[in-house]
Amino acid sequence: MPLSTDAMFQSFPFLQQTLVNSLLLCEQLELALTELKLSSHSVVSVFAVGSLGRLEVGTPSDLDGVVVVDSDYQGQNNLYVMREIEECYRKLGFRVAKASGIYRLPIEVSPLIDLSQRGRLDEQPEIYGKRIQMLLDARPIYAPGQFAKLQSQVLEWF
Repeated sequence: MPLSTDAMFQSFPFLQQTLVNSLLLCEQLELALTELKLSSHSVVSVFAVGSLGRLEVGTPSDLDGVVVVDSDYQGQNNLYVMREIEECYRKLGFRVAKASGIYRLPIEVSPLIDLSQRGRLDEQPEIYGKRIQMLLDARPIYAPGQFAKLQSQVLEWF
């Protein structure tokens, strides 16, 4: 018989601590990112995946954050916005994603919901990866309402 959540936390207090820490970090990230007024830079939403998305962040940990921008973004402030977001990550004690990783650049909304890409085998892995992660282990850390709307559109895409 599987353990209940309460029994699991009593048996493994480390799990409860990682949950509490993760939730606190998500709140702090949301506040810090909201203060940046990212919507004025075409940012639709930012969501965490990986350990923070699953609410099991440890220390030290990196932050795999997906930045979603308007489809008409055209990269105008790409480096500036990403530097500002990554600085928020650093201030809260996270390491940023690898320089060559898929989390270092934002993704536009349109590739995530482009129905013409459904079923294609030649789709870029970073697009498919970000799309599927929205449904697996994503947790919004900026604009949760926009995230929920986009997540619903991605679910419809599948």
